[in-house]
Amino acid sequence: MRAALVLAILPFVVGAILRWPFFGLCLFIATDFVRPQDLTWGFEELRFALIVSLATLVAWAIQRKEFKPVAAPASEKWLVLLGLSMIASTATAAASIEVAFDWNTRFLKIVVFCVLMARMTDTRKRLDTVVETFVFGVGALAAWAFLQHFQGNERLEGIGNGGDQNNSNHLGAVFVLTFPFAVALAINAKVWWLKWGARALVPVYLADIVFTQSRAAYVALLTMTGFALLKKKIRKKVLVTCFVCGLVAVPVGVGKYLERLETTITDGRNGAKAEDGSIGLRFVLWQHALEFFSRNPITGVGAQNSGLLIKTETSIGKAKSIHNTYLQLLADLGLCGFTLWVATLIAGYRDARTAERFTSDGKDQEIWRYALACELAVVGFIPQCGFHSFEYLEPPYWVVAFAGVIRGLAAREAGLEVARETPVVHPGGAAEGLPLVPA
Repeated sequence: MRAALVLAILPFVVGAILRWPFFGLCLFIATDFVRPQDLTWGFEELRFALIVSLATLVAWAIQRKEFKPVAAPASEKWLVLLGLSMIASTATAAASIEVAFDWNTRFLKIVVFCVLMARMTDTRKRLDTVVETFVFGVGALAAWAFLQHFQGNERLEGIGNGGDQNNSNHLGAVFVLTFPFAVALAINAKVWWLKWGARALVPVYLADIVFTQSRAAYVALLTMTGFALLKKKIRKKVLVTCFVCGLVAVPVGVGKYLERLETTITDGRNGAKAEDGSIGLRFVLWQHALEFFSRNPITGVGAQNSGLLIKTETSIGKAKSIHNTYLQLLADLGLCGFTLWVATLIAGYRDARTAERFTSDGKDQEIWRYALACELAVVGFIPQCGFHSFEYLEPPYWVVAFAGVIRGLAAREAGLEVARETPVVHPGGAAEGLPLVPA
């Protein structure tokens, strides 16, 4: 009965997407954080996300002329090259070509989605809608996680979508990436229920980050706070927020969470001999990653093949990720994949910084806040990657795409046109991203 109902509703969903492609984009973002079987009432044979993404791609192809042209994100070319590099690395897979191909095709879906997002988010209103969908889509998961913590699931394990966001560390990464956008939306939103909804989610996000007990998330949050303090416009507000959080934390009791963070330094000094087993294991995995990298420094041993090699060639005896995105990329994809991945992040960061400069005169504070959210999200993500393997986590790539969209819209509203192919030159004369000429 459930399967029949799902199959009956699905044509209407696909029809709506084909009529309104932007609806498909937002639907994919909103449902990406929900278990697929929950979306289809347990009918697991139906790949809902794949159907939505394919329908969105077809709808955009049919109606692409309806969207206003916006300069492509600077990160886009690096992201596309990274996807192609991954496919090429499949040929050099050391353990399983099938596994490498499967993971690389998953990444290509991320690439296609980011390209579609950049093409369809062509107005300020649509940018607001995408951010709202992102914040409240993750926010639904954050609210569920908050309740789960007080029902006995202390570290929020197994409450994600069953994929990359299904453990506390990846969940912490997603919450940290979304947090600055929730803050920006809480200020920018003009509709009262969106504004107060985002404001209600801000403390929920913070609490969930703490509840995950993810040292990577803690370090990321501290890094974001440090960078936010460098911004004169918001320094006082950040300091007041930190003070309020400190006052709340004392009665709540955060001793064990602080001890968890402290082990990052104390046990980290002992390397593979650390008392904390997870830290000690990381050093062992990192050593294996460097050894795998030495076998094929150019294209690596193949996507996710390092885990298979750890299972078959080491005493660990089971497939494990490297627990470090940078070393994971070097081992699996070699210098080619690593360089392109880093270039993608840098390009996203530069897009965010460029958008901030376009709006530094204070005339468009809303765009400035979104650009700052992108900058802080990237800055927070960088140290997190030293603790876990996040190369297939989707939100970081969305963030760099957001940054490019925001930069393009900021340039358009400033009366400037951003060239797609050449490097950026700021109106003041200094080279800062992509060249600008009067529209």
